[in-house]
Amino acid sequence: MSTTSVNSSNRTHNDSIMTSILRTTWFWASFWVITAILFTALFMGYALYLLLAPRKKQLFAHKMACLWGVLVFKANPGWTYELRGSKNLPKEGAVIVANHSSGMDICAILATNIQFRFLSKASVFKVPLIGNAMKLAGYVPITRGAKGSHKEALNKSSEWIHKGVPMVFYPEGTRSLDGKIAPFKSGAFRLAIAENVPIIPLVIKGTNEMMKKNSFAPRPAHVIIDALEPVYPAAADEQTSLSNRIREKMIQRHNNL
Repeated sequence: MSTTSVNSSNRTHNDSIMTSILRTTWFWASFWVITAILFTALFMGYALYLLLAPRKKQLFAHKMACLWGVLVFKANPGWTYELRGSKNLPKEGAVIVANHSSGMDICAILATNIQFRFLSKASVFKVPLIGNAMKLAGYVPITRGAKGSHKEALNKSSEWIHKGVPMVFYPEGTRSLDGKIAPFKSGAFRLAIAENVPIIPLVIKGTNEMMKKNSFAPRPAHVIIDALEPVYPAAADEQTSLSNRIREKMIQRHNNL
């Protein structure tokens, strides 16, 4: 290999590193500026709702979260997204099950801009600003491996469904490391059967390319959020067969996106 080729290769590598550093710096600076500004607006608006329309305060907090999710997407010029099947998104109590391959999945779900609540690890509620906003919106904390916490989370999920607000679950229980949809746990399906509400499969593809697990460096990615047709569980449905049936639908759509 000639000296010219080596020098050219080194310059390309250095340019790539510099581009990554600049992209990462820009994203995280934008992320925290957006979060700080919207949290300030949330706090002020929440106080007004407490005085003027207390029953709508959590609905307002969630709308601010949706705005946050969209702005985080737009903070990185290398990120784009598209929403498909919006007619299938629920406007009343339902269970939404989404595949989970990235910490950025929640931004994709928030970009649907519908009212919903979701389960999240209790530790996330301790993150400054973000955790405070999650509490104000009424999102549901859950501690892995704690049966009492799981029961309480399902009870709170049931309460939201009774109020006409959909609940979002990641039935895989944790992130998929390879982007493939892992086997489902039964909690979300048990809840849907017990409450006699539809299940909306939400297929997300591309978020695992936005930012790899244990990495803070964003990468260019196009994300597709696809809401499939609702599945109406029958009283005779068994949780495992229902979850397997829905998982197969989601895998098929994920593979075709």
